[in-house]
Amino acid sequence: GINEAIEVRAPAAGGSGLDDVLTGNATHKVRPADAPAAPGTAAETKLQTLRLRGIAGIGGTIGSHADAVSADSGAMSNPPAGGTLHCASKVDLVVLLDGSTSLEEYGWAQAKRLVDGLLGSMVYQGDDSNVAVIQYSGPSGFDAFDLCSSGNPARAPDLHKDCGIQWVKHFTTNVTDVRSAVRNLQFPGGSSFTYMALGQANAEIIYGRQDAPSVVLVISGGNPLFEERTRQAAQRLQSAARLVWVAVGKAARDGQRVQDMKSWASLPWQDNLLLFPDLNQLATPCVVNEVVATTCHRVR
Repeated sequence: GINEAIEVRAPAAGGSGLDDVLTGNATHKVRPADAPAAPGTAAETKLQTLRLRGIAGIGGTIGSHADAVSADSGAMSNPPAGGTLHCASKVDLVVLLDGSTSLEEYGWAQAKRLVDGLLGSMVYQGDDSNVAVIQYSGPSGFDAFDLCSSGNPARAPDLHKDCGIQWVKHFTTNVTDVRSAVRNLQFPGGSSFTYMALGQANAEIIYGRQDAPSVVLVISGGNPLFEERTRQAAQRLQSAARLVWVAVGKAARDGQRVQDMKSWASLPWQDNLLLFPDLNQLATPCVVNEVVATTCHRVR
């Protein structure tokens, strides 16, 4: 029942020091951060709603689904003290956190702070928030690479040790515990076996609740290995959950990568793809609020 089409707003690239490795600027239709939405459109209504409530700001990306911030439904009240929204709806959420070297350690630390802010919005939900977290990177050596990518059932790899796929927490309503585990994560580095992390999320969704919507949130900062496998894994997951991609750093400024993520995200992609080029802003209330509003059907 999502009918509203919201344009993604991509600000100019921030000073992340990664410009020399970019493949190009985004080629999809974006509206610069300082350009107004067309009068009378759904995008304008949503932007005005966000601005009035102190959520939208410089460097943010508007791409969350329409029901999260309906101006006339009363679903979202004013943000609490500090300007951070709280999730106010039942949700089964699986977060995939990119730990590959494409983000570098600073970018990964900022992405981890973004996840911490998202989880913080769910702490007071009681049993309504059911959360799981995977940190994904990839194999660190050739032997492990062959083992993880071969798909040979006779040689089952250790997901964490061999493939860099770390289960931080399986589904639990103890969000405080999940948040603590995320804060204690160490930067793994390595390549990016994104398709394998998506497969693990798909398996976890089976244990979700029938009366709660399932959302998989992928925080991605680079280029996944095995793009075709990633596409296939994303398509399979879309049949079981709403798949949201949060592109951060250079991934948000890579035109080809953005095009790929548009097809990997659930439809409409405008509601399920967020672009945050500036790593310095990932932990700000503006960015956290947009991710919260995208993840949760209702916020307060």
